[in-house]
Amino acid sequence: MSEQNPFNRQNIEQSAVVQAPGLLEQLGLPPDLIRFLRKNQRTIWIVVGIIVFIITAFSLYGSYRAYRDDKAASALTEAMKADGAKKQELLIQVADAYGSTSSGIWARVELARLATAAGEQDRAVEELYGVRKSLSRNNPAMPLLLYNLGALHESRNEPEQAISAYGELASYLGFEAAAYKAMGRVYEAENDREQALSMYRKYLAALEGDESGPGFDPDREMIEARINVLEN
Repeated sequence: MSEQNPFNRQNIEQSAVVQAPGLLEQLGLPPDLIRFLRKNQRTIWIVVGIIVFIITAFSLYGSYRAYRDDKAASALTEAMKADGAKKQELLIQVADAYGSTSSGIWARVELARLATAAGEQDRAVEELYGVRKSLSRNNPAMPLLLYNLGALHESRNEPEQAISAYGELASYLGFEAAAYKAMGRVYEAENDREQALSMYRKYLAALEGDESGPGFDPDREMIEARINVLEN
């Protein structure tokens, strides 16, 4: 039997495959980890592919939302520049097309304001409660919405609903003073002296804790005068 030639091309290639270290070995990884990675490389690549897909999808969705928000803001700006029936028409378009965006929300709030100005308070209340249902508690627009609801109920002589809206407003940092002042006003109008005094005192206490400093609200002196009247 003839001896196998060590310089045979096939022998050289096989030897190179056996002896050449892989990338994982060159990285100095533990042998057990190398075996695990090679055994499960198909699964690992699938997982990596899914992760890359998710990251890409989120990135594209973020870009789409930014684009949509920009279009909504531009549409709202144009609507606010318009007058009369044209303004209302454009606001409705913004609310319908971009209802879930901040611009869509502000469009609906503005529609409620226009309805109030036109004496259509029922429609204004319906619009504002519709907006409220679509907002989370942490939405920056919620305090303004609650204040508008309270004021609308107050103008409709609906004290319980007004107190409810203002009471919820008082739970938002930075809006306590305005809420207590409004509740004091409602209670005073209902001849509830004790509750009016309580709310007005809370209003003054909230002003004392305001970062802007005591006396920031120009109505402070008026409220202090109301307290003196109610106490005597």
